[in-house]
Amino acid sequence: MKAPRPNINSTRPFATRSAVANSWNVRTGSAVLSSVTADVKRIRLVACAIAAIVIFGFDLSDYDALFAEKLGLFAEINSKERVTWSGRFRSALRDAEIAPRPTRGRLPVWIGAGSPASVDRAARLGYPLAIPVLGGSFRGYAQLAQRYRHVRSLAGHPVEDSRIAVFSHLHVTANEAETRDGFFDNYAAYLRPLFKGPMPREVYDQMLAPGGSLVGGGVQQVIDKLMKLRELTGATRYVGQIDIGGQSFKEVAKGIELFASKVAPALR
Repeated sequence: MKAPRPNINSTRPFATRSAVANSWNVRTGSAVLSSVTADVKRIRLVACAIAAIVIFGFDLSDYDALFAEKLGLFAEINSKERVTWSGRFRSALRDAEIAPRPTRGRLPVWIGAGSPASVDRAARLGYPLAIPVLGGSFRGYAQLAQRYRHVRSLAGHPVEDSRIAVFSHLHVTANEAETRDGFFDNYAAYLRPLFKGPMPREVYDQMLAPGGSLVGGGVQQVIDKLMKLRELTGATRYVGQIDIGGQSFKEVAKGIELFASKVAPALR
């Protein structure tokens, strides 16, 4: 039996702040984000489909249709002070006031997409693209970036205005051995539901390899990986999720310190 859908009679866009650091923007997914980048200058909203749609009583088979409809509704409320709208998955809006309004017209929106169909949608609609690097090899993500620019061009959007971000799991230590030997248990525990059991050690080693999806290791290994990602995808922004796997606060804080003091300066 499905849970009842919430009865929402009004819609309000929400704002989330992110720091901007020069042309190669660097963010980390951490509770102490301010210690990495402190210059809060712009509002960013990254629109991503999430599995939490089940909590709101929706069917996963409607995943794509839900995302498309919600994205269309957001475009309306992001650009208009009053909205009249109806759709399939939520109650209609009739001359609804959308408040508070962004201070600079509308919120910039980035679409998180990892499948060809989702990348195509972001490209056709002219949105910047955020690519999740969560498996496979860097070459595959480079192909997604190329596809995005191609479809964007076919849709009539200037290729030179394309903006791509990449985000991944991140672990930075003083040397490569600390990550190779000290982070495996944490990461294996974190990914246990995905593997439906223990993660094979060889999979972890493959992820840590130069073209693997885990941006981790010593400072130089992390710098090299992010430079390679930038080279292959043309990304101008990076988002790293660093507080994962049940690490201690001391370990997370040390990783953020190394990223802020050693990695980020090499990328700017």
